[in-house]
This record gives sequence, structure tokens and C-alpha cells, in this order.
Amino acid sequence: MVTEPQHEWTPFRIGQLSTNPNWVNTDCQPLNAVYHVAHLDTALRITADGRLRAGLVFDKSRLNTKRILVTWLSPNDWTNAGGFRYGNVRFAFSWERLTQGKRYYWVEDIAYGVPACRILISSNDYGEEFQVYDPTLRNGPWWHNPEDDQHYWNGNYCLEIMLEQDLGIHDSIGVDFVDHHPRYCSVDAACCAFRGYRHDLAAALFIAALVGHGIDASALKLTQPTPLCYYRNSLDRAWAQLRNDLSRLEAVFEGDVTVEHPGALALARAICTAYAQSSQQDLTHLAGFFQSRQVMIESCARAIADRFQVTDLDTYAPSDF
Repeated sequence: MVTEPQHEWTPFRIGQLSTNPNWVNTDCQPLNAVYHVAHLDTALRITADGRLRAGLVFDKSRLNTKRILVTWLSPNDWTNAGGFRYGNVRFAFSWERLTQGKRYYWVEDIAYGVPACRILISSNDYGEEFQVYDPTLRNGPWWHNPEDDQHYWNGNYCLEIMLEQDLGIHDSIGVDFVDHHPRYCSVDAACCAFRGYRHDLAAALFIAALVGHGIDASALKLTQPTPLCYYRNSLDRAWAQLRNDLSRLEAVFEGDVTVEHPGALALARAICTAYAQSSQQDLTHLAGFFQSRQVMIESCARAIADRFQVTDLDTYAPSDF
């Protein structure tokens, strides 16, 4: 009898594929996309830079003594665990595209509350430094089934991918928004200003900042279709929250700025900036330059449509308030 060799990744090996078409086993889930989740300020910088920049590893990792720059990615969804420790903005990437033609190495498992399995994906040869991970052997947390060319992972653990390259956001397959955990934060739980931020509010703040600061967001794919049943896409969700918040703004509208006024869009962008900065006083003062709440909201809708090149403006036109 041949005994299968034991590796560090063996305890985390993938389970069995479900034979029920209406059920997916948690220890053998399809692996189609991985994500990078960032705080709002970091996500704005990523968008302005046009890329996720790989960096050194500083935690208790085998890589913390190496000059290997990595971008962190994971398929885990922490929605049902109270939210994400990493922020509110989630960039999605195709797993198949990222792994194609690469080399795979086991780095380590970290004993968090949910053990984290770390795999390094690189174009470089590190065979003398790390154990080569062969996903086709089906003896670890990631399995590539050569029969149907499908990828699977063991969702009972945290799978952390360390990709040795920058990632352009034009290569993302979508961006959406998630809840930040109310207590835990990967940066600083004591000082994080975004702890407990819900996805709707984060979406509105992010979109408002992009519009207010004139950041090119064309690569984000915020207007692509979404599986959500009510909102067409992430931009719809963000605008719905922003519009609702503006509809409740306590302001006196006594100005002469109309939708057709040459300064309406500039004023709307200033309102977006004030909203993104949570400056209630600035919001109130700026809103007062418009003829009415309806005009203010429609001007903001036009500023958003202009920034994201939305042609069906009727979708972003305000309701009667």
C-alpha cells in the first residue's frame, strides 16, 4: 500500500464535490474570482493610480525576510461573519486569468481564528526556497480539476493569495462594496474611522469622492451588470444612497442656480466633495445656492452621469421629494 506523502497543506485539503445541483459543499466551492478589499482612502488612491501596487510582507510570514513584492487576494466572503476587516471597496479579478502560465508555491498556514492558507503565485522560479504546490493533485485547499478545467477551494479556511505582481484595475472584472466589520480592522481597530460602515454608505462616499476630486474611474466597471436583483450595478446602488441622503439634507434653498446654470455641475461636484468628507456645514451652505432640492439632486445626478459616462440619464434623474 502506497502512503500519500504529507505536506503542510494536507490538513486543509479540499472536500468532495456535491452531487446535488442545488447544493455546494463549503469545503469544495467553485473558485472563479478572487478579491482585494480596501478601505475607502486606499481604494481612492488605487483608482487614481490605476493599479494595485504590490508591496513587501511585514507580518509573521516566511516572506517577511524576502524582497518579494506581493498583492494580496482572497476568495473569502466575510459578509456573514459581521463584515470585512480590510475595508469596504472590493476589487474582483478572474482566478483563471491570474493563474494562467504561473508557478505556485506553498508559503505557510497562519493560526488565526480561521486558519489562513497562503499560496504564492509568481512568474519566477522559487523552487529552491518554497515547496511547489500542484493544484491538480487535490491534496490541499485549492484544486484544479483537469477533467473539466474547473477550480475549487476549501471555504472552511481562509485562502490568502500572494500574487507577485501589480494588478491594473482595468484587469478587474468588477468592483462592489461590502460592510466593514464593526470591531475588527486589518489596519488599526482602535483608530479606523471606517469600522462599521455599511456597504451602501461606503458606496455613496466612494462615488462622491471620485466625482468631487475628478478621479478617472473608467477602469472600475461600476456600471456593468450585477447579480443583485434590485440594482443594475454598483453605481446604481451608490447613487441610490447618495440621493436618499441628499433628500434628507436640512438646508434652505434660496439661490438662483438652476440645472442649466453654467456653474451647476461645478457646484454639484463641490457638494459631492463635501459629502465625501462628511462636512455637514459645507453641504448645507453649498446646497443653499440651488433654487430647490430637486434642482440640487438633478445637478448631482448630471455630475455623476458625466463622470461615469452614463447615457441613460433618466435612470439617475431624481424622484419628487
